[in-house]
Amino acid sequence: MPTTKNTKTNQSKKSSTTPSKTQAPAPAASTVNSTAEQTPAPQANQASTVILNTAAATPAITGPANGSNNGTKTSLQTSYAALIAGLSAYYQPGDVLQLPTGDETRDEVIADLQKFVQAAEDTKAAYLAWRAAVQNERTIELALRPEKQAVQSVVIGRFGRASTTLLKFGIPPRVPVVKTIAEKAEANAKSEATRKARGTTSKKKKLAVSGNVTGVIITPVTSTANVASVPTPATAPAAETPAVAPAAPAVKPAS
Repeated sequence: MPTTKNTKTNQSKKSSTTPSKTQAPAPAASTVNSTAEQTPAPQANQASTVILNTAAATPAITGPANGSNNGTKTSLQTSYAALIAGLSAYYQPGDVLQLPTGDETRDEVIADLQKFVQAAEDTKAAYLAWRAAVQNERTIELALRPEKQAVQSVVIGRFGRASTTLLKFGIPPRVPVVKTIAEKAEANAKSEATRKARGTTSKKKKLAVSGNVTGVIITPVTSTANVASVPTPATAPAAETPAVAPAAPAVKPAS
């Protein structure tokens, strides 16, 4: 019998302890209430996050693709980007804008405006890529030009400069110029008339022609410094020779 009492008491103790364990989730209710009370804060944070993401989605505006644009396209992109920034700062994502084309939310309008900014940037990127490809083409052509000319010389040496086989290699053959007798006579007559008009002569005739000068006084130069500092002395006039009296005739003495 004492054992039965002990078992009953143990069971009563266990039953008294079990309710305490089942009541443990009570603090969890408080946490649920606390999170429910803090629910508005994440909504505000989410709204600000949407605005920041919308602004960050706008592509960066670079300079004009080439000098001929004169900044016109850049100014147009800047106006679109400024409009997007203003909508992101003063309008909420759910705000509806009544437009002639139809009602649209702020995010829908921003998405439409960003299409042009992105398209302009794609155009610039494609243009710069094309310029890079052209420069690469020129570099490769300059590097291979000597090799191409060497191969063409080998082909011309094998088949001849006037051979039509060169056309298969993309090399135009040399076409001989055939002149008639009348054309040759006309060319010779024109050449002779040109020589007479210009006064040109042959090499032998040019050697036979020489110039001559008189009255030139040559002063020897001993030093370049003397030439720069000492002036050239003027030539003195020649002294007049005294007149010689004629000799008197001999007088023969009287005898």
